[in-house]
Amino acid sequence: MAHMVDRMMYSGQVPWHGLGEYKDEIEFEDARRVLCEVVERPVRFDTPFEEAALVAGYKAIVRTDTNTPLCIQKASYGVVQYADQLDVLCAAAGEGELRHKTVGLLDHGRRAFALADIPSAQFDVAGSPIKPYLLLSTSHDSSRLIRYLFTGVYVVCNNTETAALQRAGAHNNKGSFIPNVIQLRHSKRVADRLTMAKQLIAQARVYFGAFNEAALILVNKRFTELGMVNLAKELFPITAEQAEARRKHGIFSISHKAQDKVVALFAGQQRAAAHAPGTAWSAFNAVTEYVDHHANRRGQSARALAESRFDYTLFEGGANIRQEALSFLLAA
Repeated sequence: MAHMVDRMMYSGQVPWHGLGEYKDEIEFEDARRVLCEVVERPVRFDTPFEEAALVAGYKAIVRTDTNTPLCIQKASYGVVQYADQLDVLCAAAGEGELRHKTVGLLDHGRRAFALADIPSAQFDVAGSPIKPYLLLSTSHDSSRLIRYLFTGVYVVCNNTETAALQRAGAHNNKGSFIPNVIQLRHSKRVADRLTMAKQLIAQARVYFGAFNEAALILVNKRFTELGMVNLAKELFPITAEQAEARRKHGIFSISHKAQDKVVALFAGQQRAAAHAPGTAWSAFNAVTEYVDHHANRRGQSARALAESRFDYTLFEGGANIRQEALSFLLAA
């Protein structure tokens, strides 16, 4: 089910999902206009004996512009406004390190995100640029911590490259794992935005340096169509029942279709087919293109389908599929 895009703004190239309001340049005040503020309210309930009774130890988080309750939290829950969390990105932008690309509310304001690119960390792989991004993902409903995620866009086909080098076994020069996600608990201590911004940018440079090294390994590793078939089987396993249904009745499951599609993308159908064909890098980008543009997502309208694909690509299972593919390819 899609998480409804409540409001969204973007600058630069139209996002692949086609959602949002265009702005030449997103300033902090523009971002604040997109995001919402919340207030704390007491939680009460009706009873047969009195009109409303107070629920001790809990509070409601209410969106101020619509007066909509977003969730119920314990009284100890520390509310951090979306704009205050965005301040971390704004602080880095003020240092000339980031440019805001998109910001938005999801699921009626229960979740929010912002994306900024890091021009100084851009690199090329097989003659094609990879643009590094820093993604803020957060919520007021406890569905996630405050998360800053390093991700990138393969400019040739506007694919999102979300790959956790930690899981893939990539290391920095000190032998330590490099995660692509920094998570913070909802606390007003995150207000030290300038210090956090500098830490994020420094870690982003280290992360994308390691990602570049991993990408170069894949570019120089030959990969066959048979290897791609095996990778597809790992990523989209087929049950015995599904295999029997195909053999007896010609019924193709979603996993069958996914396997066939990623193999076809690797064989030459992908948008970036001219870049490092027949390599593990091409295989990784075939998987990425499938996740971003071809994975079946439920939706009753074009907008609902776009919302669902957007959510899947950046926040749900799509990122895990890419990470599994990267682990497989580096180990092959």
